[in-house]
Amino acid sequence: MPSLKDVVLHPDRRRAEVPAERVDLRPPIWLGIAAWAVALVVAIVLEATSTVTGGRFVAIACAGLALGGVGLWWEHRNRTRYQG
Repeated sequence: MPSLKDVVLHPDRRRAEVPAERVDLRPPIWLGIAAWAVALVVAIVLEATSTVTGGRFVAIACAGLALGGVGLWWEHRNRTRYQG
């Protein structure tokens, strides 16, 4: 095993990089979106029953859904890069 100094000074002596595993990112993104949708429903129910006020939890759940949408958009645009 080469030392850190050798690897930094002589990058050609490093081991070859392991190729990235080709995976489909859509299922975990959809799972996250579903979790945020459940959180949104719970937040709306809590807001409606006046258990929680201020709308902060609803806003957080909406932000989670929006970020999930951004994740799906990113995945769609970059699918060829990580799946080959």
